[in-house]
Amino acid sequence: MSKQPDDTLRDRAIKATIWGRDYETKDGEQDRLFNVAIARSYKDKDGNWKETNRFSPDELLRVSRISEKAYDRTEELRSRWKEMREEEKAAAPEPERDR
Repeated sequence: MSKQPDDTLRDRAIKATIWGRDYETKDGEQDRLFNVAIARSYKDKDGNWKETNRFSPDELLRVSRISEKAYDRTEELRSRWKEMREEEKAAAPEPERDR
């Protein structure tokens, strides 16, 4: 079973893949961390699709722009994740207290 990315953004041959990972904080709370992988797709001499994380100077502006879009998207995903966690907490039954 392979994990799917939370989102993928594209600008021609450049793509930013956003990966989310849940973890527990030192306080015991659940949180979500996002990482972004930026790559360029190309065809090798045999016509097979490959990816690299090396970019030509002409591609750097696209890399910069997709990085900014990926940043905005991770903030949106994190905010949405926090909203869902708050809704789950609100819907959870109160633990019974000893009387």
